[in-house]
Amino acid sequence: MRYWWAPFVAVVLIAVILGVWGPSGLPDTGYLLTVVAAIATLAGLGFALYGWFAAKELPDLIERAVEERLARLEKELRHLTYRQQEAMQKIVASYAVDDPDRKIALLKQAVEVQPDAYNAYVALGYAFWAKGDLLQAQECFMKDLEFHPDNHQAASDLAALYCEQEEWVAALHWVRQALRMNPSCWKDFESDTRFDRLRRARTETYRHLIEDARRRADD
Repeated sequence: MRYWWAPFVAVVLIAVILGVWGPSGLPDTGYLLTVVAAIATLAGLGFALYGWFAAKELPDLIERAVEERLARLEKELRHLTYRQQEAMQKIVASYAVDDPDRKIALLKQAVEVQPDAYNAYVALGYAFWAKGDLLQAQECFMKDLEFHPDNHQAASDLAALYCEQEEWVAALHWVRQALRMNPSCWKDFESDTRFDRLRRARTETYRHLIEDARRRADD
């Protein structure tokens, strides 16, 4: 109904072509008046039809469109819920598995089903770390941060991973990032033995980060 006026324009054009002009070359006034009256009648009918459509059909069309959209959203939500449940089942099952390869296989299945499942990539990172594959562990922690940019735990794990490799600059960078995300996690760094060597190796810088986070957490 967007271009309801188009038929009337067509009628005008046809009228002009077929006989608005009389034999003398001058406008045939009677014929022109007849055409104008016909156009007015058609316009009235057109507005009446448009009013009927707007009053009767349009609400039904809108309601059907809304119902279809809600049905699609409900279906998508059900699929998302099923994927999340399946992924979490695999993650939880992996906690009871001691064999690193089996654990990794389960967690890979979990991230394939639902890549942003909570703790999936972090758990996979720990599995690779336990196996000694530090590069894969690092990639998993980074991947988790792509899906959950404010996950201070993944940032803390990266800091711990770099501490193990005695890469102090990188470790401090991720300590800083974790404290930026959640200043209250300074308590976790202080109690976590994985950071003992960092505290000794970079005492001044580490203490500055912790004290700054304590002040921000108390504000």
